[in-house]
Parts: sequence; C-alpha cells; structure tokens
Amino acid sequence: MTYLAITAGIVIAFAFGFVLGDRRGVKQANIILDENNKLLLEAMHDAVKAPVDGEDARPVLH
Repeated sequence: MTYLAITAGIVIAFAFGFVLGDRRGVKQANIILDENNKLLLEAMHDAVKAPVDGEDARPVLH
C-alpha cells in the first residue's frame, strides 16, 4: 500500500509540474507573439499610407 501511495504522489507531482511549466511556456509564447504582431501591424500600416502630394501613387491590388 505504501508503494502505491508513493507512486501516486510522484505521478501527481510530475503532473502538477507539467501544468505549471506549460502555463509558463504559454506566457512566453504570448509575449513573443504580441511583439511580432506589433511589428506586423506597423509594417502593414507603413505599406498602406497614402502618397504625399508630388509622389507617384501606386495602384493597390485587392
């Protein structure tokens, strides 16, 4: 019976550690994705800017 209790405790500890590690990984991934999303939105905004007077207007394809 003691062997079963120790084994169950070890399995629960590993499961708990896995869940905590997974949450940490998701947080780090979200930080990276937010950073990349900001860069993407800035690049898209720069590409869509209207031409200033005197500049040649480029056609926009949809």
